[in-house]
Amino acid sequence: FWLKGPSWEPWQRGLGAMAVGLSVTGSAVCMAPSADAPTPTGSAQSNRYSLLEMNGEAQTMMTGRAKTWSHEVEDLYRLQFCGWRDAAEYIAVHGEMERWPKDAEGNAFISKVRLKTNGFFTYWRRWRQCDERHVFKVRLFRDSTA
Repeated sequence: FWLKGPSWEPWQRGLGAMAVGLSVTGSAVCMAPSADAPTPTGSAQSNRYSLLEMNGEAQTMMTGRAKTWSHEVEDLYRLQFCGWRDAAEYIAVHGEMERWPKDAEGNAFISKVRLKTNGFFTYWRRWRQCDERHVFKVRLFRDSTA
């Protein structure tokens, strides 16, 4: 949207001159859904898809969110912060996780995790990093085949 008239400043005219050579080509095409697309859930007219059916992830089900902190919740927090669902998903892609040596309380938390998006490492401290205010963000999963 370009304003025309006396309100134009000299720098706006310069941008307008640069935008003259731009164009959009092509046409809209209505494509039929592919055979790989997940089937809609619910009614036949629904356009919603189940996130658990996408990408072959139907074998796990979310059971809820964490209510209190535990060693398992700490590990899940570190994995989910980096984009992973749980340890099984991470191990399937990158192998076993590196952990800190056990401390006086017997905790051996995850020391580094690769980001799911680009593979860069996220380094974690030896002690608890999932504060009470973040515990409710941790999602808990169970295997539906078991």
